[in-house]
Amino acid sequence: MPRSQEPQNYVDPAHLAGDCMPQKCALIVDDEPLVTLYLDDVMSGLGYSVEVAGTDHRARIIVSTKTPDIALLDVNLAGAHEGIELAKWLRKAHLVPVVFITGNTDWHTLFRIENELPGAPVLSKPVMPDQIARAIASLLSDR
Repeated sequence: MPRSQEPQNYVDPAHLAGDCMPQKCALIVDDEPLVTLYLDDVMSGLGYSVEVAGTDHRARIIVSTKTPDIALLDVNLAGAHEGIELAKWLRKAHLVPVVFITGNTDWHTLFRIENELPGAPVLSKPVMPDQIARAIASLLSDR
């Protein structure tokens, strides 16, 4: 339909791209802008609309308005292990499956994730698109 003939309440689907509807929605939480750009590109390529947050606080605001289908989180946000706490909240309060994408793969961090979020995949940076796709497929097949 030509734009001149569209009803006044018409919403162009292109404006919904970042809106988590009607596509599957991914939440990316990382405080490194280059990482978020890369992950946004990967998730878009997998058919997801994407919401990006650089902080725990911003992620909670996003989730209060729309629940994502999957969340990709860094462990360290602003120098603390806030990503783990955010992941626990996402799982418990919103039933959102989480994948960690992090440079922090020391035994203490991995042990904490396994104890507090059993089964949450942990991918080490740098991460390849196929690793992300496999981790998400594995998580979603378990649901």
